[in-house]
Amino acid sequence: MNGRRLGTSNRRKSKKFGDGRFCAEQYCQTQLSIYNKKKYCFLHTPVSYPRVRGHVLKGDE
Repeated sequence: MNGRRLGTSNRRKSKKFGDGRFCAEQYCQTQLSIYNKKKYCFLHTPVSYPRVRGHVLKGDE
């Protein structure tokens, strides 16, 4: 057979965002993952709603 095996050599490396970072919330001591590009941990990340075209979201009535 000719060809390549799928998924072995074409994988892109994961981006890394620094080691030893902590949540930017004032009293939070949560250490962030090197793969988390945000400056806040999951509990302190500001709420954001996706843009949904043509639909009214429940919070916008």
